[in-house]
Amino acid sequence: MLNLPVRAALVAVAAGSVLAPVSATAETLKIDDGTSDAWEQVFASQTSGPSYVEAGSPVNADLTRTVVRHSARRVTVRSNFVKLTKNAEGVMMAAKIRTDEGLWRAALVFHDGSRKGAFMLKKRGEVSCTGLTKEVDFAHDAVQISVPRACLSAPRWVQVTVAGGNYGEGASGHSYIDVAGIAGHRFSHWSARIHRG
Repeated sequence: MLNLPVRAALVAVAAGSVLAPVSATAETLKIDDGTSDAWEQVFASQTSGPSYVEAGSPVNADLTRTVVRHSARRVTVRSNFVKLTKNAEGVMMAAKIRTDEGLWRAALVFHDGSRKGAFMLKKRGEVSCTGLTKEVDFAHDAVQISVPRACLSAPRWVQVTVAGGNYGEGASGHSYIDVAGIAGHRFSHWSARIHRG
């Protein structure tokens, strides 16, 4: 059974995406994100969905920029945070990737600063993908995921939505989320298309 904060991250990823309109170049999309625009997810019970409260810039939860690169072999997503701190609240990054063929995958990173953390590619269950990589770089306040194009059916273009945040391991049931490119917490739109470079 997943704890509430991890379940909250998965619920948020499954719900959709919202990104500010940004134009993509041949292979790179840059999404700038204002600071102090994270939201607290509060669960009242095990069965209810979260409610959201503006939270400013909590530790390990406030994105500043996300860069997506679509190369001949990989789709790489790197998100920078205001500050990542080891051994504080865990850090989470979720990137939903949709292809020109209608295929989509969600790449999820959960890391608590003292362990390797969890990393998976999902679509209604975990998807096997050789060459899937992640990096949590506390020195540069960044999290990066990289997905081989072969795991995405070698698309001509992709669209993304990205969220960062933290998840508390305590009993409070609170976690925080920041969606790249917007000041809100809801996912509802995809980014511009990012063509293979």
